[in-house]
Amino acid sequence: SPPSLPQNSIYTANYCEENVYFLAKHFLDDKEVSSRWDVFVIFISNTTKSVALWYQKLNDSVVIWDYHVILIALRRRALTSSAGRRLASRSFVYDFDSRLEMPCAWEEYITLTFQDQEGLPEQFRSLLRVVPGDVFVGSFASDRSHMVSLDGNGSRYISVPPPYACIVGEKAKILGVVNNLMDSFVDMSSNGD
Repeated sequence: SPPSLPQNSIYTANYCEENVYFLAKHFLDDKEVSSRWDVFVIFISNTTKSVALWYQKLNDSVVIWDYHVILIALRRRALTSSAGRRLASRSFVYDFDSRLEMPCAWEEYITLTFQDQEGLPEQFRSLLRVVPGDVFVGSFASDRSHMVSLDGNGSRYISVPPPYACIVGEKAKILGVVNNLMDSFVDMSSNGD
């Protein structure tokens, strides 16, 4: 069975990348999980930053996000059937904002969340950036500036920020990076370097 969601999972609405950061860190730090499962973080966006996702808690119908972030746990060992055919390792999705079960089997999540991609106008089609969990946890940094709106009264958060300090991974800290969310992870017009 896939790794269980920690009972004390950190969740803040509209900060999916930070929610996934803490879950990835938890799974990577848990020896039982990290010895049997590979952890990946998937950024979902596109060049217009307008992806259509279904089965999101925000709406009973389709939701258009500028980007979304999920975690995948991929079982390390592939199974072999009695006929000797290699069966693909099972993978499970952790999406804090989905109405689907968490964790959810990859096939079910993809089928229900990304409906009719071929029939969608291109501006709403999803692109995925897959990042190894350890790379994400080490190099991610966000100053949350993408959640700040400037209006006539100055700046304000579009959505209430988490109560903890901004996240800066160890590698990002060493390199002096304080914000790379959009440029290194969300922007689908670049290769993420």
